[in-house]
Amino acid sequence: MVDLCGQRATIEQCIIRNNHATHYGGGLASCAGTVRLNEIYVNTSGLLGGGISRCGTVQQNRIYGNAAALSGGGIDSSGSVVNNLIYDNTVPVVWPNNASGIVTGSAPEFYAHNTIVGNTGGSASVVILSTNVTFTNSIVWGSVSDWDKIREQASYCVIQGGVDFAQRESHNHNFGNDPLFVDAGAYDFQVAAASLAIDSGTNVGVTQDFSGVVSRPQGAGFDIGAYERIQ
Repeated sequence: MVDLCGQRATIEQCIIRNNHATHYGGGLASCAGTVRLNEIYVNTSGLLGGGISRCGTVQQNRIYGNAAALSGGGIDSSGSVVNNLIYDNTVPVVWPNNASGIVTGSAPEFYAHNTIVGNTGGSASVVILSTNVTFTNSIVWGSVSDWDKIREQASYCVIQGGVDFAQRESHNHNFGNDPLFVDAGAYDFQVAAASLAIDSGTNVGVTQDFSGVVSRPQGAGFDIGAYERIQ
């Protein structure tokens, strides 16, 4: 595990795997700078943030197959998390507010254009613990509890779960429809042409997608999720 103790650094184009932390950030912790274009997988932590914990800017990473003992199998409490694929992370226990994919903190945090899929365990894929958190333009798919945990802070998102389907459809421009991934089994989380994620997002100043080569927007509006479909 790499613990930068709050120092500003750029961690870029690295493979961070098979690490363990006793408490926070199995792969990476306390980087106040930028974490970008990395593969972060199969890391574990004894408390929070199996992949990443308490980092600054987290962009265009694949964060998958990580595990935390308590919450935030993929990510724990980071400042700006944009254009990431966060999938197949786990926590082994179910508590009222623990998350297999992302758990936020209480400070202002910004999450946009992430695709969060197939994370297991916990009470939901994402748990937002503060009204200081912005969570937008993202796909959260794979847990029937997700809508109940993030509905108040989520906007312009595709979110699975919940029984109040009608409320979700009219609440902050969120959708509950299947995002129609091209091939989720092969980890291709681009969306098909019929997906409601296309052109249904909002402008939050993100001008490229996860690939780094496709500009946003491509069509009449910004796409929801990490990818922008070329039109």
